[in-house]
Amino acid sequence: MIIILLLLFLLLPLPLRAETQTQFIGYFRTTLDTSEGGGMPGFGAPGAPAKYRLGNEPDTVFEAGVDHRFTPGTNAPAGSYLQGVFMLNGYAPVGGSNTLNGAGLVQAYVKMARYFGDFDVWLGRRYYQRQAIDINDYFWLNTAQGAHVGAGLEDWKLGSGSLDFAVMNYEDTAPSQKDPAAANGTLHSRLFELRYRDIAWGEQWKLSSFLSHTERPWNQDIGYERATGQAGALWLDYQKEALRNRLALIYRQGLGMTQGQTDARPIRETQGYTIDEARLMEAHSSLQWDAPEMSLMFLLLTHQERRNADDGDLSWNSIGARPVFFLNQFHSIALEVGHDQVKNEANDTEGSVTKETIAWQLMKEKSAGARPVIRLFVTQAQWSEDLKGSVGGSYFQDNRAGWSAGLQTEVWW
Repeated sequence: MIIILLLLFLLLPLPLRAETQTQFIGYFRTTLDTSEGGGMPGFGAPGAPAKYRLGNEPDTVFEAGVDHRFTPGTNAPAGSYLQGVFMLNGYAPVGGSNTLNGAGLVQAYVKMARYFGDFDVWLGRRYYQRQAIDINDYFWLNTAQGAHVGAGLEDWKLGSGSLDFAVMNYEDTAPSQKDPAAANGTLHSRLFELRYRDIAWGEQWKLSSFLSHTERPWNQDIGYERATGQAGALWLDYQKEALRNRLALIYRQGLGMTQGQTDARPIRETQGYTIDEARLMEAHSSLQWDAPEMSLMFLLLTHQERRNADDGDLSWNSIGARPVFFLNQFHSIALEVGHDQVKNEANDTEGSVTKETIAWQLMKEKSAGARPVIRLFVTQAQWSEDLKGSVGGSYFQDNRAGWSAGLQTEVWW
């Protein structure tokens, strides 16, 4: 990656290297807390990909990187620049801080913007146009995080929207299906994706779309057959003054399903999937409203997935809201109530988790999503009898309710 960056830099004519700009980028979050069980639990519904996050993040996360740009002189195309981004990350749950390190290389890519036309070209490893819901930190479209390397053409203006095309290569260390005692092998797969986004539809509406095809070649050494999968999504954004709302529809099939919301590698058979039968369908509406005296986040979501025909379906339905009341420019009170309902036909369980949090916040501005922020919070949760032993970790193994309290800080730059 460094060689590629240097070569691209050296290929630029020296007179064009008119300006450079270096920016440090990153994110940090940590929590100091206690609970009736002695440590900080995470109150989330088992099987649900995400949980409501306010006062409910028992972890430490950091991302630290550099964004360096070369802006050419007057002889280059208008708006052109060469960009290099490098970022490391670390993660550890509360109680596991000794494992926190910066060994994860999550971004290392080069972008050439507007050099070859009215579009950008990029190559490397990056966070690529991730789509997320802030109230529960749910990344519902995230095709590059966890990829080995990718490349693409981005932000090509076409009509009233923008066209993007990308290719991602994935590598996945997998156990042998031929011989469980044999050494692990590496599965290689590749995703091709196309997006046409931000298509103007009236004054307040914009429509975006996503299509992808993923394929995995036959791996004879560890016994994996050739497999494929597809995914598609449509989302409609509405914005008028301080109100923003997004309605999204998502469908995934086969290798179009991923191993996690922040792990874009495709699913595999040794995780309990039958590739030809696996599918996922989801619809959600997420809203944010920022007014002078208060802000509001709201989410309504339904999600259904199937690993194989024998295990049946896993369904997840969710509704939640976070109003924030501003006491002055820097102080606010946040309330969050989230309710997750899950039904898992594989183990014949069905139940719900309801979480409530109140937090005092010291913020830099009046917005529900403002960072940096320091929070003093109290959280309580209740869950169904069927979910006893599956919520709150070992701290609440025999309970159907629990609470936690603490301090959290969160910042990005």
